[in-house]
Amino acid sequence: MKSWINILENNSKAMSDLKGLPDWKKENQAKVPFKFKERPWQHDDKFKAARAKATEQGPVNIKLKNITAIEEYVFRDEVEKIIKDFSLKKFKTGIRGDVKPPRIVKYKNKHYIYDGHHRMTSAHLLGLKTVPVFLIDLDKYN
Repeated sequence: MKSWINILENNSKAMSDLKGLPDWKKENQAKVPFKFKERPWQHDDKFKAARAKATEQGPVNIKLKNITAIEEYVFRDEVEKIIKDFSLKKFKTGIRGDVKPPRIVKYKNKHYIYDGHHRMTSAHLLGLKTVPVFLIDLDKYN
């Protein structure tokens, strides 16, 4: 795993890679560097219970490999802002300053980005292999 110092020194490569992401439908939008699939789960009581449990349990580290996005694009300027101002503390607390790691849903043994597409895209571009996330494990509720 890359050290955080190496990642911070490597952000110029990440910025170049961000420019290389395919454009999406509007200006300043880029296609996410992950597989895309429409959200396959329902926002029901099981989901709400799993989301609350994930927050209670705190962040866990998961691998970026095999992540699926439920949004097809990110805003380049948001990703750029995260890359330029990247630090472990910033990633763990979110881009808006609130204590909110990205939220990943585990559903039918697959991992989906639920909240944090910009942070996960930044982590991918910075070469991270694992990231701290709240894991909403719907498999435990089905």
